[in-house]
Amino acid sequence: MPTDPLWQRVLGLSTPMLYELGLPHAHEVYRKACTDGALWGLIQRDDRGWTLVLTHTTTTATTEPPIPGRLPTLVECLAARRQLLPPRPLMVVLLDRATQVLLTRMHASRPGIMPQGSGLPTTVRCVEMHIEPVTDDCVDGHDASA
Repeated sequence: MPTDPLWQRVLGLSTPMLYELGLPHAHEVYRKACTDGALWGLIQRDDRGWTLVLTHTTTTATTEPPIPGRLPTLVECLAARRQLLPPRPLMVVLLDRATQVLLTRMHASRPGIMPQGSGLPTTVRCVEMHIEPVTDDCVDGHDASA
């Protein structure tokens, strides 16, 4: 449940609309009205963690197809993460160049979660990051047990 009452839960969106917004199998969808349109927060959780997709559109309507607005700001990404997800997961924002590499890997390991081509030009993706313990072999590149 969002901690900011301005985020309104949206029910009954079609799969094509969810695809356009960037997360076709979202478990929850929220919309927050902005002065220049609407900010959409789509959430999914699976065995690998949380996914949060933020998209800005020029209208608040749930009509298809959505009209792209602008990229969500980093402040909006941080606020949405704090307001829509539990406090525990460490989340990272996928930026352009790194996003292409990570999305290629995600498509191979998690087909259907974020299909290639889904989302608007104004879609920003955030995924949960897992940090593994640092060991000697992580530091110097050699297997300590060998």
